[in-house]
Amino acid sequence: RPQNTVAIDEDKAQTMLKMLDVLDESDDVQRVSANFEISDDVMARLTA
Repeated sequence: RPQNTVAIDEDKAQTMLKMLDVLDESDDVQRVSANFEISDDVMARLTA
């Protein structure tokens, strides 16, 4: 778990989630870490 996190807005959150999906699908990637936070409101809008 990161000690310092960065809150990101809706546009950046959407981009980061897409990137994480792409990385997750890659067989060459073994582990992904991130230090951003997405607020519950933003996450609700993105997953609606």
